[in-house]
Amino acid sequence: VVDPYNPQTTVDSWTDPDELALEGYFEPNSSTEQLDPVRNKVVTVYLLVLWDPDADVRRGDRIVHDDHVWRVHGFPSAPKNPFTGWQPHKYVRIVEEVG
Repeated sequence: VVDPYNPQTTVDSWTDPDELALEGYFEPNSSTEQLDPVRNKVVTVYLLVLWDPDADVRRGDRIVHDDHVWRVHGFPSAPKNPFTGWQPHKYVRIVEEVG
């Protein structure tokens, strides 16, 4: 769709996203509050560990679980053992901002 802030570029539309079931677990990382006179914002950061190192998760994707919506922050990584080539997991840093 056309970017409302810059009509000469396009941005992804979230009206009909592709949905993908993921298997793994959430590892809590940090939660902070940013308070100012106009806004109280809570920023929560988690590490999402996925069992499938080839899972199609990319920077900017949204992860939805239990009424929470996280945004993939940075590039997911799937470290590989240099001797065997084994890749046990994919690590994804996700951020939720509320407020």
